[in-house]
Amino acid sequence: MFALIGIVAKTGLALGTRSATVRGCSRFVATVSDPTRAAGVLVVPNHRSTLDDPLMWGVLPWSMLLRPRLMRWSLGAAELCFTNAVTSSMSSLAQVLATVRGDGIFQPAIDQAISVLDSRGVVNIFSEGRINQGTPTLRFKWGVARLVAESAQPPLLVPVYLGGFEDVVPLPRTRWMPFWRKDIRIIFGAPTDTAPLIAAAQRTSSSIEDFRSTLAALIRSEVETLRADQEAS
Repeated sequence: MFALIGIVAKTGLALGTRSATVRGCSRFVATVSDPTRAAGVLVVPNHRSTLDDPLMWGVLPWSMLLRPRLMRWSLGAAELCFTNAVTSSMSSLAQVLATVRGDGIFQPAIDQAISVLDSRGVVNIFSEGRINQGTPTLRFKWGVARLVAESAQPPLLVPVYLGGFEDVVPLPRTRWMPFWRKDIRIIFGAPTDTAPLIAAAQRTSSSIEDFRSTLAALIRSEVETLRADQEAS
């Protein structure tokens, strides 16, 4: 399945875009592949279109795409990714966790994602909760705070900026096929230890709800800073 994803994503990037600017990918690959890494890796991109995942993973080398143990698990909307037996099987093989919108942060998908992080795996989550083709980055849902706070070892946070994807699949959608020959950017930020973020949220919070809200805001700040820097350059 990841070989198929790689073929589709790499073909789309090579033939379907006018230009694809990629930065920080080698650092991300080195981080995920590091055998001495003690914590999981939490990837948090902004959410621009329905093609963000899997297209963003087309920049990874085949040495990583062909090793499912190194590939990301992603939280995907159940009503989109698990609609029938075929899509459910494909999504499961692609390491997508069925997330039910409206079921809150204490649902199986979040529990499973924490288990992945506890096993030093990679989890990708679009924490805005929906596609946002404007600015700034939307308020983050509390699920990302639970992933960070309840993992056995605070995970490494990798913010990702996705730019130009809103031109490939603009909203509202007026046609089924995406628009190609667009300029896109995929920027992997530097891995960040989330332990200081947890400590900062604990210092300023008076309740568990306040803690989750503050921690989610601090994580959002990392993603928003990367977005603002890239869009200003």
